[in-house]
Amino acid sequence: MSCQHGKNIKHQRCYACEDIAEAEMKVGERMAKQVQRPQPKKEAPAEQNGFLITVDLKKLVDAMDFSEEEIHGALLNQSKLFLEASYYRVEKMKVRMKAEADMNQKQTEVSTQVRAQTEVKITENYVSEQTALHQDVIAAKQVYDKARTLEEFAKLLMGSFEMRGSMLKACVQLYGAQMAKESGLFQAELDRMGTDKLKEKVRSRFPSQQDEGA
Repeated sequence: MSCQHGKNIKHQRCYACEDIAEAEMKVGERMAKQVQRPQPKKEAPAEQNGFLITVDLKKLVDAMDFSEEEIHGALLNQSKLFLEASYYRVEKMKVRMKAEADMNQKQTEVSTQVRAQTEVKITENYVSEQTALHQDVIAAKQVYDKARTLEEFAKLLMGSFEMRGSMLKACVQLYGAQMAKESGLFQAELDRMGTDKLKEKVRSRFPSQQDEGA
């Protein structure tokens, strides 16, 4: 008789084989427990109202204004702040749409109840009046009015950041022209082209409202 190591044994125990068998049994039991044990679910990134971004409204409003010394930093942050304002705008739009849908549903439910409560013929004006005076409809309308107000504010906020970007662009152009004037490039261009030609070039690039009206 021989063991798995090829040793000839007779009425003897192969302790090496017993150790291997015991180790294999423990590994099998451990693997079985791991299969039966429920694996912890990986949590998804925390969402803020459906978006993977946290919008700090106070930070957005505070960043609206900037000083002359902060123009460089304002330029670097403009795209990020505009993106946050866009997310805030879409977020408030979704809230308004849900509030509007809830209000319409509540109005439909209440108007159906008003029609079912009386057997006599009633007018649509009566149904509309009774529906508008119902407490649930009034509460739903208040939620909708607040959501609509916040959506309008979000629109104005996004528009303000669009104006902020245009203002930063104008400031950069102004400082560029000032630096060109100080370096003598403006005077050199003026001498080369002449005053009239330079005026025509400026008008072609930046047409005034009078030119557009003409």
